[in-house]
Formats: sequence, C-alpha cells, structure tokens
Amino acid sequence: MSSAELEDYWAILSLEPGASKQDVQRAYRKKTLAVHPDRYKGSDPEWANAEFLRLTRAKEVLEDDKARAAFEALRAARAKHQERQEAQSAGRKKLREDLEAREEAARKRARSDPTAAEQAQAQAQAEAQQEASARAELQRELERLRRTGRLGGNAGANSHVAVAEAFPGALALPCFSFEDALDAVKAGQADCAIIPIENSLHGRVADIHFLLPESGLVITGEHFLPIRHALIGCGPRDGVKQAMSHPQALGQCRHWLKAHGIEPLSYPDTAGAAAVVAERRDPAIAALAPPGAAALYGLDLLATDIADADHNMTRFVVLARGARPLAGTGPWMTTFIFEVKNVPAALYKAMGGFATNGVNMTKLESYQRGGSFAATEFFADVEGRPGDPAFDRAMEELGFHSKWVRVLGTYAQARPRG
Repeated sequence: MSSAELEDYWAILSLEPGASKQDVQRAYRKKTLAVHPDRYKGSDPEWANAEFLRLTRAKEVLEDDKARAAFEALRAARAKHQERQEAQSAGRKKLREDLEAREEAARKRARSDPTAAEQAQAQAQAEAQQEASARAELQRELERLRRTGRLGGNAGANSHVAVAEAFPGALALPCFSFEDALDAVKAGQADCAIIPIENSLHGRVADIHFLLPESGLVITGEHFLPIRHALIGCGPRDGVKQAMSHPQALGQCRHWLKAHGIEPLSYPDTAGAAAVVAERRDPAIAALAPPGAAALYGLDLLATDIADADHNMTRFVVLARGARPLAGTGPWMTTFIFEVKNVPAALYKAMGGFATNGVNMTKLESYQRGGSFAATEFFADVEGRPGDPAFDRAMEELGFHSKWVRVLGTYAQARPRG
C-alpha cells in the first residue's frame, strides 16, 4: 500500500462493506475537493478510472480486520496529537491572560504611585531587552538549523538516519508521506527533502519516477545509507507471530521471517510500525525497523541485522527548489528523464551518443505513464555534467531522437561508480 493511498483510505473509512462505485467516488471527491482542489479532474475518464481502481483496492484492504485495526490505531494516534496541540494552545492562552492581568495591575499601581510607575517602566524596559536578546538568540539558532532535511517517515525511520548522516546538525522534520515532504520544500517550509529512490535488494521505490518530475524540484545531491533491520517488540522473540513494517523492509527480510514462522504485515513506514507496536503492547506483534527505533518507542531489541543479504544499501536523493552551484572537481552525476519517438530502434539510436562519446550511463529504467502502454518514458543517470564537451554532444544526440528531455539535476557523486 502506497503513502498516497493512505490519505484516500481516510475518505472511505466510514463506508460500509459492499458500497457502490458511486459511493466510493463521492467519498473521494468530497475529500479531494476539501484538501486538494486542484487534484480533482472529473473531466478526465482515464484518471477517474484509475482513481476508482485505487480506491477499490483501498476499500478491500479496509474490510480486512487486521488492516482496519492498524488504521484505527493510527487514527487514535492522530487524535492524541490533536489533543496535545489543543492543550498547548489552551496553556498559551492562559499565559497571555495572566500576563495581561499583571500588566493591568501594574498600570493601576502606576496611576496611584508615581514612583511605582517609574519602577514599572524600568522593569518593563529590562524585560523588553531580555525578550529581544532571547529572540535574537533564537533567530541565530534557526539560521544554524535552516539547512533542514525533510523525510518521508517518522522519527527513527531510515529516512531520519539518512538526514542525520547527510546533514549533521540539521533539524529533521518527519513527514507522513513523500508527497508531504516534497510539498513542504515547494512551499518554503524546508530547504530540502531527502527521499529514498532505490534499494540494492528490492529495486526502485514505488512511484518515485512520477513523484520526482511532478514535484518540480531539482536533485542537488545523493546519499547512500547501509540498511540495518531489527526485530523490535514488547515480548520474547519466540512469541512473535507477526512482523509489521514497510513493504520494502519486509521484502528485504522475507527469508528470515519465513524461517522463523513470522507473518509479514505491511505498513507505510518502518518507525511508524514501531509506534503502532508500542501502542498496542501485543507481544505477538513486532516491528521491523532500524535498531535505534527501539529506544525511541520504548521497545526491546529482539533480533538485529536480519536482512537476507549483507549488501543492503538504499540510495537517497536530495531535492531543493533550485540548483546549487557545482563546487569542487566532481566526479559528477546527472539525472534526467526522456521519451523517445515511437519509431523502430529509437532507443538504440538515442543511446548511441553516449557510447560514441564515452559517457558512462549507470542507470536506465523504463516506466509507463497513463494507460495507453504506448508512451514509454525513461529515467537515467549518467556520469558527467553540462559543459563537458562529451556530455553535451551525447545529450544533443539524445534530444534529436527523443520527443523531449528533462534534466532533473546535476550533483557530486556520493560514491564512485564502477
């Protein structure tokens, strides 16, 4: 189940089993128009059909008792978060009322005693200076933390670890989904997003080929994170019957889970799964998450390093609103997407320029957009940068044989290729 589908699940949680197609579409339309008015394109039949199929799968999942229990736990966690926010707001309101009451009492004393008025004025000036000093210190701290990482998971997830490694000292702000992280950067709420795009064992991250181009952001860097999976829970390991985690993590540990008779349960986020396990306190259900998540959520480490292979590595990319100056000597990597013309040998001809100019292509993946299965697009990584003669000649030949080419970013390689 993808992160995008989670938001749609909330729109149909109240639907009864056996709800009609029209009920599902109305629920989705109501939710979409309220939250994302620009996403509803009722005039596009292909889009509407695709959305209906996605929501139908969501509804089938929700009719499963285990899946519904997981979502109810998540909804309860959100409700608790909202209660905390309301309590904080009430506390701030009371502080303002107390401050206003003290100021009014000081004004009354000042009117009755001129000496007291001078003292109150001096005290107010001192407090104003202290407040200005505190605000200046806070501003300096915010500037230090301005290089902010946005991640697509809860605190303790692998994305959180990647932010800490790629941007030491930065403020890591968890996001519910990849889309939320990208939207935060576009809105100026964060300087950059660090998003996983592929794993050495499980392949590319779902939907990432669509999210990156549609975001309008620029890739400014990359980071490689060795992945360590741990089984964490609140009881003995022998009593664990089910393990909850992100589908990628479950796939990377599927042989270990099968050997120990543990049933996998899909969840949108590794650390989020740990939070659910901590809340339910069921010794039969554990989570697959980074080892550090155990301490964050008050769980026990039941088993560590349980991935099916030692070379488990995830590649993250850093995305920002604009390109950054290319400093240093490289080596450089350029990521781009393109669509070749629908003629025989078009891809072969488009790739010929990289071969004849000696430009190394380290990644080439195809993906389909829309439902026609005729317009194939490609996602590629090549070594080099604009301005290099060989790179420019190769890209020029690619453009000649393609309908369009779009460069997503040029950045320094985090680790040498080849």
